[in-house]
Amino acid sequence: MEILCLILTLLIAYQQLRWIRCRRFVREIGSALAIRGKYLSKSSRVTLARYGLDGLVAEVNQLSDTYSRFTEQNSSYHKQVDAMLSAVQEIVVIFNAEHTIEFSNRPADRLLNQGYSLKGMRLESVLRTVRLLEILDKIPNKVKSSGTSSISFEHQGQKLWFELSYSKVRGIGKSKPYVTILVLHDVTELKQLQLVQREFVANVSHEFRTPLTIIKGYTDTLIEEASEIDATARARFLDKISRNAERLHHLVEDLLTLSRLESKSLPLKWSIQSFKAVAQEVLADYTHRLDSASQKIKFEYTAPFEAFAFDRFQMRQVLDNLVSNVFRYAASFTVLQIRVIYDAANAQIICAVSDDGPGIAEKDLGRLFERFYRAEKGRSVEGGGTGLGLSIVKNVVELHGGTVQVASVLGQGTRFEFTLPVSSHQQVVNVNEHAQD
Repeated sequence: MEILCLILTLLIAYQQLRWIRCRRFVREIGSALAIRGKYLSKSSRVTLARYGLDGLVAEVNQLSDTYSRFTEQNSSYHKQVDAMLSAVQEIVVIFNAEHTIEFSNRPADRLLNQGYSLKGMRLESVLRTVRLLEILDKIPNKVKSSGTSSISFEHQGQKLWFELSYSKVRGIGKSKPYVTILVLHDVTELKQLQLVQREFVANVSHEFRTPLTIIKGYTDTLIEEASEIDATARARFLDKISRNAERLHHLVEDLLTLSRLESKSLPLKWSIQSFKAVAQEVLADYTHRLDSASQKIKFEYTAPFEAFAFDRFQMRQVLDNLVSNVFRYAASFTVLQIRVIYDAANAQIICAVSDDGPGIAEKDLGRLFERFYRAEKGRSVEGGGTGLGLSIVKNVVELHGGTVQVASVLGQGTRFEFTLPVSSHQQVVNVNEHAQD
């Protein structure tokens, strides 16, 4: 009897030990699955087979390998998709039914969130435009759909325009909800070009209309009332016609010049010239227009040399436009000054044309170099300007490799300043020889 009890005790102990070991194996397998790794048992294969766990371990390890391969492939796929979408210039955003962003490419992050990921943010918080909300409201919630439209919104003080395309698709898997893929193509530059084109056409039409109207009016009068007009009136009419025809001629010439400059089809005729002599020639042309009692011209040239390579005709046009603008728009000046210095650190000369006239409002300074732009037409005491002079100045200076800028204070005067690079002697000679060839 004692032997039977001992045997039963041993059997129970063996079963409990086996149960404990099985539970330990299961916990170890569970831990291995939790970290998505293989189960490496400390026990031998024979021991696992004894407990009937060898098949389970093999299946678990095979499942782990399969999952690892799937995860790696899925990660690689996502990286490829992210790389492809980030390589395109268009803004790509994917969001769910609650308008929460689930994916954004790098151009979207850079433009809308200073380079940080948009994932998890609400679409309305990064694209604040009523037009977009109207478009999104029209997209069915559970139906595949797509479409295109145009939107605009303010960003950092600038109005941006985009061509918008969207497509609503179901996520991977039958139970996945629909998501919307939003693609924005930036057409801001195109819109600005269209606006500039419309403004240019409107400005050209306006500039041509005034002299043509005057010419037509006086011509019709001369024709219809020829017998009633005396010689003095006829001469006055003809003078009006001639001056307005000349204005039209200058306008056409300036338009052609500006067109060639902007298209880079007007080659500069480089030659070594005296910049000081060119400036003096321009000032001499305006000396007779001074009010000797109250106006004077000052010229200061302090560069250690006078001659370097530039296009004499074009540079004379630059100086002539700047000086003529003083007489046209700041006729009440007392001192007009041209000052030329040498900036050795940047190997360039700096030429400044300044006056002590009424000045220009700060709001107009940024647009002075636009075609046909006039700060205040009422400031023009002397008519005849085409409104293209400063645009020509800017283009000529930039073709020479320089820069131009303007500063002004109301009631104190205006200062136009431009720079011209000065090459070494050998570089100047090479440029000049190339121009002559």
